[in-house]
Amino acid sequence: MDELREAWAWICEEDALINDGRPLPGVQVATLIELLQPEEEEEDKPRTQR
Repeated sequence: MDELREAWAWICEEDALINDGRPLPGVQVATLIELLQPEEEEEDKPRTQR
């Protein structure tokens, strides 16, 4: 659960955490960030209708 909280903090406040001198997230937290963070590329793509 701590890793999930840390991942969410990195998603929401990345600049603040870096400015505070916090170390970059570990492998488990980075994996959670990838899963939780929306992919910007897909949002820009037009959706096809079926």
